[in-house]
Formats: sequence, structure tokens, C-alpha cells
Amino acid sequence: MNPATEIIRTLRSLRWRMMVRDFLSGTVRATLFFQGVLLMLIAAAWWLGEFRLNLAEVSFVLTVPFALGAVAGLLLALLRRPALERVAQTVDFLGATRDRLLTGLLFSRKANASEFEALAIAEAAAYLHGKNLGRLLPIRPPRELRWLAAPLAMAALLWWDAAQSAAARDQRAAEETAGIAATA
Repeated sequence: MNPATEIIRTLRSLRWRMMVRDFLSGTVRATLFFQGVLLMLIAAAWWLGEFRLNLAEVSFVLTVPFALGAVAGLLLALLRRPALERVAQTVDFLGATRDRLLTGLLFSRKANASEFEALAIAEAAAYLHGKNLGRLLPIRPPRELRWLAAPLAMAALLWWDAAQSAAARDQRAAEETAGIAATA
């Protein structure tokens, strides 16, 4: 295989890993934002006394922030798509490769590479052969993932309070109806 092609192929696969990491991080952060907005709306409705518990809408209401977060995370990952130079710089820094990838990438893009530049490209491709640089960019769940439970717990508490209020209201209405029926 052509050494320049090997370098670019490796950098593209590493760019894909960086984009997946950015997607996961952006999705969790955007979901937290949308959960916060939903929680503020629920809290405002609860405060005004207009919040009613509708179990048919609970699953829809709780999935909206996750769907919007996934869309926002995808958009952010695509908008922040790193250039191959940035990927090469990042991997060179993390792997302490002494700028092999960046040098190989820049020289491989030259139309008329000198013999020394061709030698540098071949050396960078030889260095990449058999190396697993993907471990330098691990794909892990974002640290903020555990915080997604907090807004869900708060919304559950507000729904529980609304259910208790509705039950108390229904109980009072039943007692008043029974009192009126006895008088009639």
C-alpha cells in the first residue's frame, strides 16, 4: 500500500474516533440542558398549580430531551469535525510520536515531494504499521452521564407531588359529593 494512503487512512479512522467522542459528550451535555429546560417548565406549571399528571404523556415528555440532545450532539460533532492536521497533532501529542504523523501528513500532500520528504513519509507509514493508536483516543461514556439522573429524579418528585395533590382533590370531591347526596 502507498505510504501516504496508509497515513491518511489511519488519520481518518482516528478522526472518526474523535468525532464519536465529541458526539457522546455533546449529546450528554445537550440532554442535560434540555432536561433542565423541561424541569423548569414542569416546575413553573407545578408552582402555578396547573400541573396535572398524565401517565400517557410521561414517556413522551421524558424522551424529548434525549432526542433533542442526540440531534444537538450530532450537529455539534459534525460542526466541530476536526481537520486531519488537528487529529495528527492530537495523536502526536498523546502518543509522543515526535510529530511523525503531522510531518507524514503534510509531506504526503505535497505534489513534488523530495527524496527526504518521501523518506519521512515512508518512515511515518512504517511507524504506523502494527501500531494501535486508537487506544490513545478511547471511547468512554462521558463523565457527565451520571448527572442525567438528577433532573429525572426532580421531575419524578414533582409528578409524585402532583399525583398526591390530585388524589387529595379527588378525595375531597368524593366526600363533598357524599355529603350532598346525604342531604338530598
